[in-house]
Amino acid sequence: MREHVIKHRERVFGEADEAVAGSLVDDAAVSAVAERLWLIVLSDRQETLVISKEHRGVIDAYEAEKGE
Repeated sequence: MREHVIKHRERVFGEADEAVAGSLVDDAAVSAVAERLWLIVLSDRQETLVISKEHRGVIDAYEAEKGE
């Protein structure tokens, strides 16, 4: 996390100098974010999954039957 904050230092801090940006990083905040961060890795195939018209129709019919 710290590495990427420094990498994007101009957007984060408005600072071009890497050493200055490094001194501005709040390590407690970086640790807090890192503890809460979830990384989900999808395969190329998973990233292109789309529900079929047939399955969408089944879902729509189910929702209509429930009255929603």
